[in-house]
Amino acid sequence: MTGAFLGFYLGHFCLAKLSVNGRTMAEVFMTRQFKDDLDALDKSIQERVSKAIRQISRDHRHPSLNSKKQTSIPSRDIWRSRVTDNFRMLWEWWQGSIRLWRVGTHKMIDAIDYVRSQPRDQQIVIVRDEETGRAREVDLIADPNQPRPLSHVPDNILRLFGVPDSQLDAVKSLTNVEDVWDLQIPENVQMTLLDILTNPEWTLDNLLDTRQLLYRTTVDQLEGYCKGKIKQLLLNLNDEQQSYVTVNATGPLLIKGVAGSGKTTIGLYRANYLVKQIEERRRLFGESAAILLLTYTETLTKALHQLYVELYGDLPHTVTVLGCKQWMLQQLRKNGIWLSEADPDTRREIISEAQSAVKLMYPNDRVAGARPAEYLLQEIDQVIRARGLSSLPQYQAIDRAGRGVGLDRARHRPIVWEIYQRYQDKLDERGLFDWADLARLVQKHCKPLPQFDVVIIDEAQDIPPSDLRLTTRLIPNYSEMRSLTLLADPAQSIYYRGIPWKEAGVNIQGRTRILAKNYRNTQQILEAARPIVEGFDDLKAEEEYIAPASTRRRGPKPIVVKYRSSAASNRFLANEIIKLCQTGRYRPGDIAVLARNKTLLTKYIDSFLKQQNILCRFHRDEEFHILDNAVKLITMHSAKGLEFPVVFLVGLSDQYVPYIGRDSETKQEDELQERRLFYVSMTRAAERLYLLHPQRNRSRFLHDLDPATVRQIPC
Repeated sequence: MTGAFLGFYLGHFCLAKLSVNGRTMAEVFMTRQFKDDLDALDKSIQERVSKAIRQISRDHRHPSLNSKKQTSIPSRDIWRSRVTDNFRMLWEWWQGSIRLWRVGTHKMIDAIDYVRSQPRDQQIVIVRDEETGRAREVDLIADPNQPRPLSHVPDNILRLFGVPDSQLDAVKSLTNVEDVWDLQIPENVQMTLLDILTNPEWTLDNLLDTRQLLYRTTVDQLEGYCKGKIKQLLLNLNDEQQSYVTVNATGPLLIKGVAGSGKTTIGLYRANYLVKQIEERRRLFGESAAILLLTYTETLTKALHQLYVELYGDLPHTVTVLGCKQWMLQQLRKNGIWLSEADPDTRREIISEAQSAVKLMYPNDRVAGARPAEYLLQEIDQVIRARGLSSLPQYQAIDRAGRGVGLDRARHRPIVWEIYQRYQDKLDERGLFDWADLARLVQKHCKPLPQFDVVIIDEAQDIPPSDLRLTTRLIPNYSEMRSLTLLADPAQSIYYRGIPWKEAGVNIQGRTRILAKNYRNTQQILEAARPIVEGFDDLKAEEEYIAPASTRRRGPKPIVVKYRSSAASNRFLANEIIKLCQTGRYRPGDIAVLARNKTLLTKYIDSFLKQQNILCRFHRDEEFHILDNAVKLITMHSAKGLEFPVVFLVGLSDQYVPYIGRDSETKQEDELQERRLFYVSMTRAAERLYLLHPQRNRSRFLHDLDPATVRQIPC
């Protein structure tokens, strides 16, 4: 999906139909092809298209439209209407709504008049010769094994299929079915041609496939888009996704979904849906309103905020979009608590001091003396802080989910607790805090807590239980309009090692919804990633695993690239980006480069791409905008929740992917966490995925891939 639009095939709320002069105006559904047609038109023509659609919604038989019903597909209510003297629109009535299929020149749209489908057992259509005007038979279902199987199809029929004029000769010269993916044409057009070549039951009805109706909007919103007031159109959704956007919950709601199932945009659209509902209540009853939309990473927070503005024009004062940690830090500062963050080196220094003091008390204990600082800091962050533990008895009573290495409750945990207390005392003495402690600090210093009508948390699988427990206290009581919505995929948990809603005591019984279908990735990308996700044995044991199902959307196989040197890798990356953009199918903004650490991105790739005059942005740059037309450079962790048509995973050396901590006893848990990170990174790619690794010491995860699902090349 081009445009790097977040979420991919996601959801949209049920739109109330508009009323004009007592008449109900129809909802509008739009294909990707229609949007591409529309975007290519001059602004003045776009506005004429918008006016024509408004007139269709009022009276599609108005003389100014010169509407004619098409007989090519007699089973459907398909029409052709006038936009200007030179432009026409192909659309369809369906259950009171308008489906927009194509808009273009008179000649191109008229081509549908010359096509008449025959029964399925005959693969013949009747067309009118463009020069002579005479009717003749053409077999569109060509034998793909014959040379140039599409050479006989008339130009205007190919235009109707979506082939641009510049690519007509290339399409007619096609000799191999697989070469469809190399044509410089939009993905949906590639799919149409592939269907013609491989589907023996193809008819004209397949051309107007309702699965292509990607956008769902209103006449007013479409007018705003054509005038430039709205930058993005809302995506269409299936009934299941729509029901989750508008559901009335009388308690916490958990929406669990696989990567690419639409969780993030369901959250975004649900926020907007509830804004409208609550603002109406406020207007009628004078009630105040407040909605809090939280997520985990700063990059995704930026993206959500930017997308809300792109979709709806502005962010209402009733909606707050923040990272969970950002919001807690904001609350502390509002209450006059100004602490400094302890950087990683300072934390290691303080924990080492605390450990040395406790070692004198327990000279022969392996926990007091032998555990590395990194292990103890993880124990504090992942268990003590994350679970919100305030006493040794609490610490001794819990199961340490996700930690793997056992600590004897009676012998070792008191020692760790002593180290933790000394660590905390030293932080307090220096006026420092660590991020994992924010929930405790907010509960201690921020009373009363602010109250919200609705709290929506995206990427909830990475929110520690203590943070999650805090958010439940932001909603004074549960009712239809006061609720907590969690959007999560345990398979994408790359920060917290556990099941946070269970450990936080959030009661979701009877209020869990499942999204198992992946709308983002092509079948080829999903198949390549399958061996990685199937290794999540811990989720299967917890009964939290959801097997992803594909929509069967096709595309090229992921490409595994073996390079001899970093210079060769950079050259391949730059050349491939240029090649992809030269096809006309992709812009720089549709492409992301992901790496395990930021150094590779900022010190090497960023400078090299800029030397090649390729505009790029690192995700922590102030000018970074998710919808900017620049290649995005993002760490694998920060790419959570985002998607791009094209993704390059670079630097896949076993030295860095997986990155394993120095503590040998946690290697198994570290590798499992890194496996999730690799899966998350692979599934950021909607259409094309490249995996770049050195000739020697490639990542062990690449060995897990089925060679039949990828294409391997050297560079």
